[in-house]
Amino acid sequence: MVQVPPASQTSDSTSSGTTDFVYRPLSQDEIRVLLFLPGDLGSPLRARITHQHFDPSVSTPDYEAMSYVWGELGETATLHIVDDDSNDIGTIRIRQNLASALRHIRHHTNDQQSLQARSLWCDAVCINQSNLTERAAQVQRMGAIYRHAQRVIFWLSAEDADVPRAMNILRNFSPDFDQQLPEADWRALITLLADAWFRRVWIRQEIWLANNSALFQSGNCELSWGEFCNGLKHLRSYTVDNQRALDGESQGYFREILETACDVALSKPRVNSFLYMLVMTRHCECEDERDGVYGLLGLQDLLQIEPDYSKTKSARDVYFDYTETYLRTVSIANILSMCEMADSPSWVPDLAVPVPSLGVYGIGSASSNTKTVYSISSNRKLAITGTHVGTVARKTSPMPPRPNLEDVQRTFASWVANSFPQGIQAHDGAAVDDMIATIARGHLKEDIAFDDTSLELWQLKDILLSGVPGHSPQQPSDLEAASRSRALDVFSKSMTGMQLVRTTAGKFALGTGAAREGDEIFVILGCNMPIIMRSVGNLKYRIVGACFMHSLIRFEGLLGPLPEGWKMIYKTFSRPVFIHPSGMITINDPRLEELPDGWEQKSEQTGRLLWRYGGEGDWEWFDPRMAPDRLRARGLRLVDLTIV
Repeated sequence: MVQVPPASQTSDSTSSGTTDFVYRPLSQDEIRVLLFLPGDLGSPLRARITHQHFDPSVSTPDYEAMSYVWGELGETATLHIVDDDSNDIGTIRIRQNLASALRHIRHHTNDQQSLQARSLWCDAVCINQSNLTERAAQVQRMGAIYRHAQRVIFWLSAEDADVPRAMNILRNFSPDFDQQLPEADWRALITLLADAWFRRVWIRQEIWLANNSALFQSGNCELSWGEFCNGLKHLRSYTVDNQRALDGESQGYFREILETACDVALSKPRVNSFLYMLVMTRHCECEDERDGVYGLLGLQDLLQIEPDYSKTKSARDVYFDYTETYLRTVSIANILSMCEMADSPSWVPDLAVPVPSLGVYGIGSASSNTKTVYSISSNRKLAITGTHVGTVARKTSPMPPRPNLEDVQRTFASWVANSFPQGIQAHDGAAVDDMIATIARGHLKEDIAFDDTSLELWQLKDILLSGVPGHSPQQPSDLEAASRSRALDVFSKSMTGMQLVRTTAGKFALGTGAAREGDEIFVILGCNMPIIMRSVGNLKYRIVGACFMHSLIRFEGLLGPLPEGWKMIYKTFSRPVFIHPSGMITINDPRLEELPDGWEQKSEQTGRLLWRYGGEGDWEWFDPRMAPDRLRARGLRLVDLTIV
């Protein structure tokens, strides 16, 4: 800390005649750190701006980093920049939310640290926002700035007294808390969890990179990282049966914002994938749409993307650059599963538009360990290889927003009526099972071995077919409440905007609501999810959206069915094992021949299989037995598509 004289007791308005602060350019290995001078809550905001050497491989300066929402433009406040002798040398206009944060965070003149400046890093001040070149360069190192901060301060709005109240509620939550919260407490929690901070795309990087000394603060109320996260965990468990003080609509809204908060604070990415992080943040907000990509760069080092904030670089240009870089770098096409009727080209996702997510890294993979075969023309057309697996014959109405169990059952009853016009009793059980398993998206005990809370097929069938003519329940009554609660939890989180479609071959697919009769479904080499496309003639297509087909999660679209008696189950989200009729378990797919001469295979600690040729070189994710020529030799009809 640096000892300084306290701020004088004058208001910001006295500085109206001062000049704008002029930033000195940063060297390549520098960042700015704000030395924030102490003062009372109502005194002017005063700070020194210092240039600090920043090279994480050698050393980093001492500072705390701030995570906050910029807020509306509206009325601004004045930050006085002073020299070493505390003389004003210019001012910076800052938005009210940052001003409020700085007033509360700075050391106050009546505490023991009254003569010490507080070393802070905040992007609005420490980056010259009007210098686009500097802004782009500093955005690239923001991940390192938050990773190496002594502490990150997560600032939540102090404008509403309900926010500190809710933080104190979280502080007092425990696993054995069994009292009924009054409505006023629920409303306070809603105010806290609805704070714009939880919806901001930048905070994902900031919270995922912060160390455990991070602090949540609203006004003068503080919660440690551990207190905040534990409070959320206990609140999530408590909420299931204790929301009687709220009406039905408020209960649905509370579940939604609670899950968003838990997703932010408790769910660090389980895979080191920039695409996975984009999926997790698709619904988040940013002032500049280009930050939907740039705001996550600090979380990865695989894709070489340089921020460009020039006026000639549109958000769609940034999304195109990211998509092209992703395809070129990793040679897989999972990014196509994020597309839904995007503007031309349709194979570039519009990251500014939230769409229902089927999960790029969900259960299973339609394309197994294949490599994407593609090219991009100068007019942004994507040529890519895949195989046709179905044509949409019927579609249903989409699931409504924030569905409760009654909404789920009512919508599902309409899906059943649409899919089985003669009633389910007129169809074989396999078709009904395929429908239920498709809606479950692989989250069934028959498909996965890593989730003890997943339902069995018959349980979910009884819940979703409740009241449907022709269905005979199998479920014992003592399991009904627990199963219904589990189903509500699963569907209320993930089914909004989804619709069920049935192909001309009678197979089911769960996709987003843009599909219509006549659309075609393809498995694209290197893309986990089947893709629904709409023909525009001559093997040219537009992407409608991704879908989940339970009938394809064991790679049936490329390799056909498993040999009789064999089973396949997922040990992790993407790692399958195969079970011989004798019970023997193997990681090798019985449908594939021996490796070609010169190739070798290994299994990573995570269970992922890798291959390489000749005993040297890099290990690859792609099975040589599933190269296009090998698949064609097996009789698979691959087609070369052009996506516009």
